[in-house]
Amino acid sequence: MIWYTIFMNLMHFFSIFIFILFIHKPIFANPLPLVQEDASIRFEIEHIGRFKVEGLFSEFDANLTLTNNQLVQSKLEGTIYVNSINTLNKRRDKHLNSDDFFDSDQFPTIDFSGTLHQDDKGQFFWDGDVTIKDIQNKIAVPLTVSSSSALETDSFIQLNGTFILSRFDYGITKHRLMIDEYVTIDVDGKFEI
Repeated sequence: MIWYTIFMNLMHFFSIFIFILFIHKPIFANPLPLVQEDASIRFEIEHIGRFKVEGLFSEFDANLTLTNNQLVQSKLEGTIYVNSINTLNKRRDKHLNSDDFFDSDQFPTIDFSGTLHQDDKGQFFWDGDVTIKDIQNKIAVPLTVSSSSALETDSFIQLNGTFILSRFDYGITKHRLMIDEYVTIDVDGKFEI
């Protein structure tokens, strides 16, 4: 009879252990790493009212930290390295890195940090702070969210968003007559599960 009691106590202990280990353990690693080769940060701005200048940042990093294995209330943060700006014109890129624009020697990064939310219609948004040249502003970015099936070998969460920033809000105010105030930014991030 004593062996039966010991056996039942051990079974009870192991069932609690298994419950804690598998049920309460997060399904995904946190934070989820950005898949660099499947990510991009592109921008477009009008120049002299006649044509648009397009470019990208080639060096950046981001992390997505899930909350309770859900996207809602998850944290998305990262850094963009300003001197990686590329408009396919080295002279223009050098000028954009100068103190006329980003002043990348003094302010080498653009930083962002915020959380994901979902409205009543199911639309996801990233609400957070963007810091450029030590000036921080709150923005909201509508996101398109897609993900792979849990059964696929390469599981991921994909976030895409397009939004507009005023460069004036970040102290980038020179050349007002030549370059538009507003910059359209397109971000695409794939995070590995």
